[in-house]
Amino acid sequence: MEFKRYVKISSGIILIFPIVLLVLAAVAWSQNVFTGIVYLAIGIIQLVGMALIFPRISKEEDLWELGNKCVQHNWIVLSLGLTGCAMFLAPFFTEGVGTAVPYVAFAVCLVTLLWSIFNLYKAVREAKARLIV
Repeated sequence: MEFKRYVKISSGIILIFPIVLLVLAAVAWSQNVFTGIVYLAIGIIQLVGMALIFPRISKEEDLWELGNKCVQHNWIVLSLGLTGCAMFLAPFFTEGVGTAVPYVAFAVCLVTLLWSIFNLYKAVREAKARLIV
């Protein structure tokens, strides 16, 4: 599979997870506003970060530039995935939300974190992209 097609498919799949996080934000909001705000912030930034990759790569033909843009967007998702993994199981954010919601949010962020790491690896390996933003 060519790299540009891979980036589009993997970015489209990663877009599903912030949407799940936004649904969890709505569920958590009614029980703990602060937890809902954190879920909402992380979900929106991940969603926007991955949604903006599509117009940026649509007309890109240079493989190196395509890889660099992939790295930029995946760093955003990776850093927020790490933030979610660190925060969602903290006692302050689990208070009053129930038991399942923080664990599902943690799993969602863990998946986006791992997938972004793999995308970074693939961009460096196939497109010779830089790992700096």
